[in-house]
Amino acid sequence: MKKTFSVLASLVLAASASAQCDFTVLRASQGPTISGGTVPANRSIQDNAKVAQKSDVQGQSEFFSLGYQGCIVLKSSCALTNTNGTEPDLIVWETTWGNSYNPAEKARVFASQNGTNWTDLGVSFVDNKMDLGSLAWADHFMIIDATDRINGSPDAFDVDGIEFLGATIETPEAPMPTANTLASYEGGLQGKKRNGTSNVDAIRSMTSKAIGLPQLNDTYNFYSLGFGGTAIYKFAYAAFNNIVLTETSFRNPSCTRYPETVNVEGSTDGTN
Repeated sequence: MKKTFSVLASLVLAASASAQCDFTVLRASQGPTISGGTVPANRSIQDNAKVAQKSDVQGQSEFFSLGYQGCIVLKSSCALTNTNGTEPDLIVWETTWGNSYNPAEKARVFASQNGTNWTDLGVSFVDNKMDLGSLAWADHFMIIDATDRINGSPDAFDVDGIEFLGATIETPEAPMPTANTLASYEGGLQGKKRNGTSNVDAIRSMTSKAIGLPQLNDTYNFYSLGFGGTAIYKFAYAAFNNIVLTETSFRNPSCTRYPETVNVEGSTDGTN
């Protein structure tokens, strides 16, 4: 009986390997044109991103133009499974008339199982094949324009739709959203104490103490940068908009009386 079930399950997955599911637009935020204007109406129909025509015929506008730094979130009626972690699982189709890829239009693509915790799949240049990465499956997809203005594209990345290359299954029960906190220390260099020569105390020098949620109390559960120190931390998931950085100063003095400040930079690749 187990053997029969296993064979049937394999057949179901194989039969759905090239099946396309129905997409719903959950939300979209269109950016401006390269000149700062509004994207033309015929390029602003969000529903045009739900089905991939995979056509670059001059004059057709069966796509949704993101505009510069624009965004669209699509939800699939079924779940795309990860083939094996290396082979591509999907294509985000872009429309550039004549298929000349000039100007180069790019978008950063994210996937999720619950619409809250997002995994970065990387940058799609026009019609790149992409992998689900660390995700076993996904049914939410977010596409954010990453086109360089210097390339001269009028209204940036044109989302034609998503094509699934891997097998699809009925959407599993979505995991509960989890807090998106600092999850790993990626490197840096701790500075010295105020005198410029003494090392920071060991109890304040454990980089792992900055990982997770802030405890909001006066205990040694933090990492001290030291004067001029640096630290690179990575979030558990891609982080958007509201990010809160919590600092610990015992007894919570005012910033004017005890000014501890830091410069903060963000990156999608740990380099730029």
